[in-house]
Amino acid sequence: MKMEIKPCPFCKSTSLIVDKKSRLAGFNGLEERIERHIYSVRCNKCKARGPIASGLVFAVKNYHNLPDPDWATTDEEIKNRAIDLWNGRII
Repeated sequence: MKMEIKPCPFCKSTSLIVDKKSRLAGFNGLEERIERHIYSVRCNKCKARGPIASGLVFAVKNYHNLPDPDWATTDEEIKNRAIDLWNGRII
């Protein structure tokens, strides 16, 4: 589901991107790669950046068909949290 992103509170630009960074967080007991994904909204005009949202995700979806652990999340959830943080600002 694509969420609407409010304009930049500083320059009012609508030229915004949702930026993603990732890094290795480790491996589970089944040798599946776990990464920390970090998302934030950034203005392409004035370069303002919103708060970050992060979470742990499987780099390759759990191919053992086991239920995801409580700590696991998805890129969609993290991205939506970053957009919510940007949109919920007090300015």
